[in-house]
Amino acid sequence: MITFIQSLNAPLLRATSSEDVQQLKPSIYESTRVISSTLSGEVQISDAFFDQTSGSEYYNEGYILTPSAATFDALTPNIATIDNEGVVSYVSEGVASFIANIDGFKFPLNLSVGYTPYGSSQTFNRWVVGSLGEHMSESLDSLLVGKTKATNGKLLDVVNYVDGVFNRDVGCWASSLDLTGVAVANSRSNGRRSATALTKRHVGFAKHYPLLAGDTVSFLTDGNEVINRNVLSVLSLPDSDVIYPDLSIALLDSDLPVNIAPLKVLPFNTMTEYVPSMTDGRLASFFFDQDQNVNVADIVYYGASLSSGRKYFVFERPVLTDRLEFNELVVVGDSSKPCFVIINGEPVLCGFFTYGGGGAGTAIGGFLNEINSLILSIDAANGVSTGYTLTEANLSSFTSY
Repeated sequence: MITFIQSLNAPLLRATSSEDVQQLKPSIYESTRVISSTLSGEVQISDAFFDQTSGSEYYNEGYILTPSAATFDALTPNIATIDNEGVVSYVSEGVASFIANIDGFKFPLNLSVGYTPYGSSQTFNRWVVGSLGEHMSESLDSLLVGKTKATNGKLLDVVNYVDGVFNRDVGCWASSLDLTGVAVANSRSNGRRSATALTKRHVGFAKHYPLLAGDTVSFLTDGNEVINRNVLSVLSLPDSDVIYPDLSIALLDSDLPVNIAPLKVLPFNTMTEYVPSMTDGRLASFFFDQDQNVNVADIVYYGASLSSGRKYFVFERPVLTDRLEFNELVVVGDSSKPCFVIINGEPVLCGFFTYGGGGAGTAIGGFLNEINSLILSIDAANGVSTGYTLTEANLSSFTSY
């Protein structure tokens, strides 16, 4: 079980730029790890089957997400340890203290850890047949069969930023998906940063790692024709917290052609009704990185924080071997890269990376109305009226729980 706790605003031990520091602050999550149990049966809860256990012993632990590469120091190793991916492990009951070292800054972190003996628990076993959870996972898992990262992990097999020449790798595990709406390059930083088509005239990206007016964005058709568009203007959602919501849009100088497909958005308000067991079931998802890899992860959260109300998606390294083969950690330079699930054979956008490690960011579906308002504003400011809005994926053919 994973619960978003807070975005930490603890005092810094050292700082030189308050703006830089605000963008580097880590976030902390808590998790539960079962260490022993006795299987007593199986139970269906909404969209999934769970193994019912009794006499369970489990640790209350957690992990830390950072917006860029970090190292960690355990200040109370007698209470909990932390590995190089930010995963906290129980040693004894109490409040564990850590330091996250990020780009030369030091952030203090605290997390309560504990031990619960002889409780009862339910452990995810499988999705209910016909559920959206089963559909989303099977849609991606089936594409990985017989594939390896070394041979099938790249979106492109020709990448020439200098001459603007690119070629799609037909052997890529995701080659059957229409990913033409994800830009393959930009004039500001080649493969870093990103632009993802939200409409025929508007692209989206993370606000903290943006494109700017005057930049050129390059898309690639399935036939390997490069389509260039210039950024006319950029607008962002206003901050309500530190780098949140981390969403910006840009207006392009002309519509994209019919062979570049804008991405649909994952609905936010109804996802807990369609996939209530998302956190336990670890849905299959995927994302791009700065090296043109198409990486696989588990999406374990797409909802609002219980404490702050912030709307997030959270990825983790996969548990299943076939998915883990295609996973990489999210690192500096991967910010703004888009993240997806597969529904009805189409890639559906979750959002853009803000945080590194397993990866996390603002859930774009939670800001549908606000982004549509931004589109109206950016159009008006540039003397156009596109009439475009974001399109949500249609979930109506699946069971709502």
